[in-house]
Formats: sequence, C-alpha cells, structure tokens
Amino acid sequence: MAKKFDLGMFMQGLNVSNSDTEPMHIEYIDIDLIDTNEQSFYDLSLLKPLAAAIAMGGLQQPLVVKTQPGSDHVKLFSGHRRLAALHMLVDDPEEPRKDLRAVPCVRREYESAAMAELQLIFANSTTRVLSGAETMRQAERIERLLYELKKEGYHFPGRMRDQVAAACKVSASKLARLKVIREKLRQPFLSQFEADKLSEQAAYALARMPENMQDMAAAVLKDKLPSGEAAESLLENYEKLTAPMDCAHGLIGEKCNNAAGRVKATVCRNYSWQRCDGGCCMTCYNAESCPGVCKHKREARKADKAEAAKEKAKAEKRTAELREEYKRHSRINAGRLLRAAEAAGLTDGDEIKVEDFDYMPAVTVAELRSAADGDFGDKVLYGDKYAPGGRVRLIELSQCLGCSTDYLLGLTDELRPGTRSWSTGMPEHDCDVVGKFRVDDTVIRSLAFFDAQLRTFRFSRTGATLEAECVAWVELPEDGT
Repeated sequence: MAKKFDLGMFMQGLNVSNSDTEPMHIEYIDIDLIDTNEQSFYDLSLLKPLAAAIAMGGLQQPLVVKTQPGSDHVKLFSGHRRLAALHMLVDDPEEPRKDLRAVPCVRREYESAAMAELQLIFANSTTRVLSGAETMRQAERIERLLYELKKEGYHFPGRMRDQVAAACKVSASKLARLKVIREKLRQPFLSQFEADKLSEQAAYALARMPENMQDMAAAVLKDKLPSGEAAESLLENYEKLTAPMDCAHGLIGEKCNNAAGRVKATVCRNYSWQRCDGGCCMTCYNAESCPGVCKHKREARKADKAEAAKEKAKAEKRTAELREEYKRHSRINAGRLLRAAEAAGLTDGDEIKVEDFDYMPAVTVAELRSAADGDFGDKVLYGDKYAPGGRVRLIELSQCLGCSTDYLLGLTDELRPGTRSWSTGMPEHDCDVVGKFRVDDTVIRSLAFFDAQLRTFRFSRTGATLEAECVAWVELPEDGT
C-alpha cells in the first residue's frame, strides 16, 4: 500500500521522522567533529557579516546534524553558512574564539536517505534568497529525490512538475525555463549561469538556440557576457544573420562569409539600434564603430583612417603655418605700438588698451617689448595680436600714444605724418607757406609765397607784397597740397 507524502507538512519540518514528535534536544558538539555535507550546493560567500553577528551574540540557531554510523563525527544537514562563519572565528590565526568550539546542535535521524537529503535542501533553502542557478540545481535534486521516494512507496497527488514547483516555491513556467537552461544550455554559458554571472533571461534565450549557434556566440563573445536583451535579439534573428548571401563588394560570385561578424555585432553591442540587421556592412550606418564588420569594410575603414590621418597632418601643418604667421604679424604690431609708446614717454609699467572689446585686458609696455622681440611666453595666438580695434579704440589709442591713426593702421611709418611745427624769422629759400600775419591788433592765417631774393612774403608767386608782419610760418609741400 502506497504511503501518502504531504509535501507541505514536510517543508514545515513535520512528520519527517518519529523523532520530530519528541521535544527538541540541544547538544554541544566540538566543531571539528561536524562534517559538512557534500550534497549541499548553496553559496557560502559573504560570510563576514554573519561571523561578526555570531562573534557579538553567539550562535542563535542550532545546527541540524545526523549521526554517522561507526564514527563519533556527525554530518551537517542545516546551517552550512553558520558553520562556515564559526570556522572563520575559531580558526582566526590572530584571535581564535575557543569559546565557540562547542557548537549547539539538534540531532535528527532518517530512515530514508532520500528523505534526509530532501530535508537538507528545505532546511537550507528556506533561510536564504536563491539565485536562478541555485533554484535550477535545487529543482533538479528535488525532482530526483521525489522520484526516489515514489519508488520507496510514497504517493504524490497531482503532477510531479507541480510538486517540484511547490517545493522550490516558484511558478511552473519558471521551473520549465530553468529545465530548458539545465538541459540545453552549452558551455561556457552554463558555467557562467551557475556562477550567477549570466542572467536568467540571457541563459534562457541562448538555451533555445541550436548548439552550433550557441558555439558561435561563445566564440565571438569570448569573455564578455551578453545582456538578456541582446541574447533575445540573437534568438529572434540568428537565422537571418547566418543565412548565405552574395557579397556585393568582392569578386564576382563571392559569397559573404561574415556570419560570425553579424552575430558579434548583435550580442556584443549595448543598444538595440547598434545591432546587426543582417544587411551589407559596406552600407550599414553602424559600420564605423561595429566590432563585427566584414573584411571589405575593415579595409575601407583602414583606408579611410589613412586618408583622415593625411588630412589631419595637413591641417596641423596649416595650423602651425598660421601660428607662425600670427606671430610674425603680432611681432610687427607690437613693435609699432612700442615705438609710439616710447615716443610718448610711457614706461614699462604703463598699460595700453589695444583691443576694441571691454573684456579684453590692457597690455603693458613691457609686454609689448617682449612681443616685439618675438617672445610670447606660453600664449597661443589665434590671430594678429596687438592690432588696434574699432574707430573708438583707434581714436583713444592715438590720443594715448600721441600718434596718428594712419600710423596705427600701418599706412605710414611716421608717428605724426604731415605735421609741421611753426617757425619764426625768414625761410632760407623760395617756398609756399601758411603764415600767421599781424594786421593791426589781429593775427590772421593766410597762404603766401616767400621770395628769398627780395626777402619778402607775397600773396602768390607773382602777386603783390604782403606788408603785414609775419609772426610765424609753416612750409607747405612742393605740390601745394
């Protein structure tokens, strides 16, 4: 007669053996006599916080152990993380906690090995959050153990899949996905999933691909892990990505052999718009940054880089030439301003506002002197420096330096072209002049001609003599302008 097995009560620790109805008896066992259970597959990382808690308050929950026949050792059933944390404290080379060597334990005995292992799984799984890989291994073990119990005469109502899903506390659909991963996913993806590095979404998508497709994806990914979205995109499009196609840019009749590159462009890219659409690399707008382009596109990119390098070198050469040109002009500009500043009696510390922008700083005469010598320090010149700006600044600068705007603009090398100082007495030769003549009590200006032979001023070369006294005069150029 089949024995009824109540999984729900078993998961709560009830009716698993005759000893369960007895009061719980705690005994203290030396830590070296407690053997770990090789059937435990749960993660034992991140033990330091647990060890710190035990160090402060002791072990709050006893371990569950089972007698090992013919030995004074016991085998651990529940509390693998607690035991590992205790070992960290007891075996600490600097401050070993000898007071924690005696470990509180509850001894359990089971007639069925399958029942004992099932209890081990439930005791450990209920105290932690399981990863997808741990849930997969747990489901596989529970299914095998339930079938063993069925052979031992236990009866399970309903479908076995539902029993396993209930035992793992997951949905039947999730359990089905994990089974596909366990049975279909190839290496190295399976190891990556079991190490909790590969997401369940990516693992399930890869597991549904043909083996050769998984192998190709593993080859192009190398040590990189695909995202779940990228793996699903590959699952959806792998037939199109690997379908034979003619090469439009090679020899006549040449076939495209870049299927692996198209796969790489799909599983190695971070964003959906970067992934391959199965078309030709030569016309793909993502090809410039794609890691999986074909040999023809790689050659074209190499040629483009070489051409770009040439253009860059030419641009850099032109920039260097322009900088030298800027320096030459700036040196000339600084020299002209320095000459005017010295003529105006300015000293090195005096400042001159050259640029026609208020935010541009003034320059000192000392800076002009250095620039006139070709020393610009660490300044990068982006144009002709020290070139006077607009009309207002030109007027201000000419007044400051006492020179003409023509000089500032480079139209003449004379600081004050066309200017003449007033002279007194008589000129030495015939010449046209502008004279200041005294008439009664008034001084008037008038054009006149000086006749050196007669030593007198005339109204013109053939005109009448000026009887008025000439107070001062300025000689005019010979052309009369």
